[in-house]
Amino acid sequence: MPRILAVGECMAELSPPDDQGRRCLGYGGDTLNTALYMARLLGKGLVGYVTRLGDDALSKNMADDWRLEGLDTTLVETAAGRTVGLYAIDLDDRGERSFTYWRGESPARELFNQGAYAKRLEAIERAALVYISGITLAILPNQCRRALLDALAKARAAGAMVACDPNYRPQLWPDMAAAQHWMGEVYRTSSIVVTSPDEEQRLFGNQEIATRTAAEIVVKQGGAPCLLMLQGKTLEVTPPAVLKPRDTTGAGDAFNAAYLATRFSGGDPMEAARAGHRLAAKVIMSPGAILPSNVMKESAP
Repeated sequence: MPRILAVGECMAELSPPDDQGRRCLGYGGDTLNTALYMARLLGKGLVGYVTRLGDDALSKNMADDWRLEGLDTTLVETAAGRTVGLYAIDLDDRGERSFTYWRGESPARELFNQGAYAKRLEAIERAALVYISGITLAILPNQCRRALLDALAKARAAGAMVACDPNYRPQLWPDMAAAQHWMGEVYRTSSIVVTSPDEEQRLFGNQEIATRTAAEIVVKQGGAPCLLMLQGKTLEVTPPAVLKPRDTTGAGDAFNAAYLATRFSGGDPMEAARAGHRLAAKVIMSPGAILPSNVMKESAP
């Protein structure tokens, strides 16, 4: 069983239209993007993904590709007669993205109430590092959110790193109160929280998060220095260069991957933040959420 687990949903992805209005079909999802990048950084078999897919060709191709990338798929379950959700990306003149989703029947919504869900929860409890996002929680019904948080608490008590990114998507939550309640719980359960001022403002109405969690807090600020809030101290880590993004899709997920991979490998938060900036700088200069592996190996801009 892999020592690192990312938990969530992967969907089919329609890329932004090219000059002729054509879109390419790929896949992506915040926790999947982070898991895949961590697998590239740390090596085959160490990182696993926890999700449910359909049994159609698209779902099969996704799982096959993940295995080729070195991602462990032991905890990826197939739901008969189903397929995955879909999202389309559109970009503005600054490279900032917006999304349109078709995900209501996604099998990942039944992650902890269908199939071999007890096995998935037990694996989370035994992991050395577990990563989730606000999207992971948002797509689940309440009883499944509770089961996941209980498993995360057991993992944390056993000495695991538990990391989250709020990645707040209002349309996925029934209301603001539900999002604040459940995200407040996962903040208190986590040992590492990776967020941004915009996320905190939209989710909690302010940018002050120190009072809600005693975690190791990383505040991403786009092209500006990220902030590390550690034991009452706030440190800045500057990105390697000022760049004009081609496509910001997946940049935050890539930052999270490099940060967590470095921390898992024994690096300190400053070293981890620098690694996060380097990988995110590559991602924003390439279209789509997932860099081609050869591009990822090249030196950062």
